[in-house]
Amino acid sequence: VWVVGTPEIFDLPDEYQFPLLLQRKVKFCSYLSRGCGRTPRATLRQQLGVYPEEPLVVVTPGGGGDGQQLIKIYLESVCQQIAADKSVPKTVIIAGPEMPAKQQQQFQSEIASYPNIQLLEFSDDLISYLNAADAVVAMAGYNTTCEILSLRKAAVVIPRTRPVQEQWMRAKRFADSGLLYAIHPQMLTPQKLYRTLHQALTTKPFAISSFRLDGLPRIAQLIQDLCPPPSVNPTLAELPCVL
Repeated sequence: VWVVGTPEIFDLPDEYQFPLLLQRKVKFCSYLSRGCGRTPRATLRQQLGVYPEEPLVVVTPGGGGDGQQLIKIYLESVCQQIAADKSVPKTVIIAGPEMPAKQQQQFQSEIASYPNIQLLEFSDDLISYLNAADAVVAMAGYNTTCEILSLRKAAVVIPRTRPVQEQWMRAKRFADSGLLYAIHPQMLTPQKLYRTLHQALTTKPFAISSFRLDGLPRIAQLIQDLCPPPSVNPTLAELPCVL
């Protein structure tokens, strides 16, 4: 039983009370690392008009099917900061291909007066945007959190809690380990999101630099260990090789 995770975050045999025989078969492989995307960080920031010392926030609800509330609360926090004469970081919101067109149009109308914010419907190179960011606001799917941690990004995650608690369990364990900031959706307000994002931008989570994501090479080694060493037929080995 290979677990693509670590026992420090979620000890699968203990959490699910595996019988002893099954516990002995469990091997933790660590989480999966991701690349940096196709577009270099400096190039994309230049294309977005972000100065080297200027913070960039990327907001992504993943596919976007249930991410309207996340974007809505973020825009409300922006509106409140502008009303209070506070600066707003340059922001790229990537809505996701599953967000209804009508909802995207509404968001586009709302940000029309905010020159620091732009909304993209979709990107097939999302990880390049995450790499360009100084902080990420996202949900807490497995792939998204692995991408955030691979890139060592400060992040605020607002997990999905329905129909299952999987994302909240992951987000809370990561937050408790000092890897990111997590807000339960029932506790999400514009004020709390702004305060937490400000904290993420100014104080990167302390444990993120030491978190291991070497799952792929570990899995490859486990597969190799299962395979018998290649054998050479002595008779065939003595045959001349004709090129």
